[in-house]
Amino acid sequence: MLFTSTVAVALFAIATNAQTSTTCNPLKKECPEDPALGMTFNQTFTADSELDEDLWNVTAKAPSFTDEGMVLTLSEKGDSVNIQSQFYIFWGSYEVIMKASPGAGLISTSVLLSDDLDEIDWEIIGSNQSSVETNYYGKGDQEQENAKYYPSEKPPQDDFHNYTVNWSQEKVDWLYDGAVVRSMPYAQALDNGNMFPQTPMHVNLGIWSAGDSDRPGTVSWAGGKTDWSKAPFTMTVKSIRVVDGTNNATSYSYGDKSGSFKSINVKKEGKSHQAETISKPPAKSATEQFNGLSKGAKIAIIATPFGVIALATLIGCICCVKQRKLGRRERAIEDAQWEKENAEMLAYRKQMAGGMFSQAGGYQPAPTASPSPF
Repeated sequence: MLFTSTVAVALFAIATNAQTSTTCNPLKKECPEDPALGMTFNQTFTADSELDEDLWNVTAKAPSFTDEGMVLTLSEKGDSVNIQSQFYIFWGSYEVIMKASPGAGLISTSVLLSDDLDEIDWEIIGSNQSSVETNYYGKGDQEQENAKYYPSEKPPQDDFHNYTVNWSQEKVDWLYDGAVVRSMPYAQALDNGNMFPQTPMHVNLGIWSAGDSDRPGTVSWAGGKTDWSKAPFTMTVKSIRVVDGTNNATSYSYGDKSGSFKSINVKKEGKSHQAETISKPPAKSATEQFNGLSKGAKIAIIATPFGVIALATLIGCICCVKQRKLGRRERAIEDAQWEKENAEMLAYRKQMAGGMFSQAGGYQPAPTASPSPF
């Protein structure tokens, strides 16, 4: 069941302005071309992930990474975490698998945003455990009342859910866990379709505290004041998938200041820098590098360690032989010395048995004394 909250939308417009802005509005002045994705991009976040600066721009506090995914954390009042893609899509789809942050006042967001502030949103209020919010804006008009809520069987803060936007020239579909929960045809957008989001968009992911607003209505919309004693508050993104509906595009530019999709110039002159970065093959593992070598190179690599082992073994054997020869020589000398000493000992014992030393100058027993003449 869908329902609309006029008051909530108006307040939301004020609250989200902090994370939905543009550095150059082509409806007001000439702006640089937007680099096109022109292809499909998938990224799953793990503890080993990092954000490639060629693909992502961190506009506020940087996220961290765990085994669950990319973690956007608010730790204290004034914190804001937001990242945006360096590439744009012109029609296509955007899919995020994420777990929203709990807590009154906290807003977890998944947004498509253009330079002239066309916008397609998923918003999850931290204290709202029974529904998720869809929204859109055209040309930055924050007075529009376009928000609708869809009931969630399970709290979006407790587990991961799939938030998808399918965007074409004909309509926008919002899908929650694979089911279409809202569909908006071009003609049904405000101002006879003129406020339909229709210009090239980049991806935005973020978490912010609407509960810190000094506007009572904004705080009420966000579920109350943010209680920072319960910080940190975290929004976790497991993966994203982005498909550019304009294949092989290099860049997009505005041909005039109308903001109409008809004015968008599509350049197709090879890949954008961002698309080239995505298309680079991943770094090969050691096994993959070895398997890619020629047969001769593999033999050389295998032979080298075996050659070293064989050489070490040979040296060891030579040392062992030398040591054994040296040992036999030393043993022979020791045996000869022992035989000499043993012979001398036997001779000594023989002499002792005879009662004297046979050697000249040796000890002689005293002669028997003659009877005294007295």
